[in-house]
Amino acid sequence: MNLTYGEYRDYWINLMKEAVQHAHQCIRSLKGIITAFNTNIDAVKTLREGDIERLAAKNAISLGDDIEIEVEEISEVKHLLKGLLKAIKTGNGFEQSISKPEVSTWISTNIKVDEVRMGGQAGISANVLATLGIENVYVHAASIPRVQAELFKEHGILIPCKKDDVVFAAPPLEAYNNQHEPMIHWVFEFHEGYTVRLNGFYVRAPKSDRFIASYDPLNSSLHIDPIFREFMRDKAVGVDKALISGFQLLKPRYPDGSTFKDKILRAREVVEEWKSTNQNMWIHLEQAYMTNAEILRFVVKELTKTIDSYGLNEVELNILVKAMDLIDEAKEVSLMDKLILIAKTLKLRCLVLHTRDFAVALTKGDVDLECTKKALWFGSMLAAARTLTGCEMTISEMMKVLKEHPLPVSLESYKHHMQLSNALSIEALKALREGFEHQGYNIVLVPALSNPKPVRSVGLGDTFTSGFLVCTPLANSR
Repeated sequence: MNLTYGEYRDYWINLMKEAVQHAHQCIRSLKGIITAFNTNIDAVKTLREGDIERLAAKNAISLGDDIEIEVEEISEVKHLLKGLLKAIKTGNGFEQSISKPEVSTWISTNIKVDEVRMGGQAGISANVLATLGIENVYVHAASIPRVQAELFKEHGILIPCKKDDVVFAAPPLEAYNNQHEPMIHWVFEFHEGYTVRLNGFYVRAPKSDRFIASYDPLNSSLHIDPIFREFMRDKAVGVDKALISGFQLLKPRYPDGSTFKDKILRAREVVEEWKSTNQNMWIHLEQAYMTNAEILRFVVKELTKTIDSYGLNEVELNILVKAMDLIDEAKEVSLMDKLILIAKTLKLRCLVLHTRDFAVALTKGDVDLECTKKALWFGSMLAAARTLTGCEMTISEMMKVLKEHPLPVSLESYKHHMQLSNALSIEALKALREGFEHQGYNIVLVPALSNPKPVRSVGLGDTFTSGFLVCTPLANSR
């Protein structure tokens, strides 16, 4: 039996109510969530036509003939423009570290930002979770000056701190320390169709996205606040779930002689402390965009030993497959085969891919299939609502926004569902209701609600992941 797009669309629209009810139940049952390790300030600039050309002309910047040569870090201003042009040309956002403070100073002097807001996977996710109604969201903040503290939500967020030799968790505006330096990430957002003509080069953005240039010495060394570590070592028993990320800013070596391996092993020790205190804690690792293959391999090698689920987008998936040398680049390998290769190689219990058009989860063992489907769908709904408003929202606010501004169920997702059904010889309607089984994995694919011109692009993946994590089964129900 063939499945029409209309039937596919209606199935997911009708499942919205169930997904929301499931989310409410999950939120009520949660005692606490950890978000770590990267929290920062995002200074956001929405690019308008001619901005880059005027900036280059005003400052006499010439890109030269090596515009296509990639650099791992931004050490001069022309590297910033290179990164911008690459992101615009491909329509795929990514992040690069600024290695020299004078580049960050140049940006602050020459570029007027439109908005300052919460940044970093840990910080963004914490605000999403608190807005959903999670009462105890324990956030790691390597630096917490007042300007950072003010970007957190008023209720639900807790920052471990120490006063008068007593370690405790307090709301951000009670935990800030103005001796801390702000960690700022410069976010350049562009919309689909944005064009640049510069030095003989012409690029046009096929999709809306963003490029991030970050000068962040603390998060780039994966600094872990010892007070946070001490507090969570004991408090982990009362925490159900944790989201860890922030490894994309790591460098190969540091001035003190340490390397990325030292930083990653320390992070693994922290996560293992949580697990030793509470073996039922569900821990999710979000990959993010990482250009250094050696660092990425070490991250997945060490940290996938202690986690329950792993998340990434389609660009990050290709980077990971290449970094791990899993396929012959001359061969064409399907998206699903790449996911299965990763899941098998890393021995993952739950692998989650989120894209503009759909999200898919590969699970193994006793992970609840229906629960996974609702978790993915709730995450997709939450991210879709954010494309319309650019901000966090409660579940009732989410439903109101989606009702007043209905977005179409992705047609590309429907096409992918039908292609996968045909490839695996599974009846499409049955697969829609029950998921797929392939090579020992249960596979659930859910659509995105399409918005080609989101109000903001930063935070959409973090919003999806937060919604998904809230609704995953508690680890003690395994």
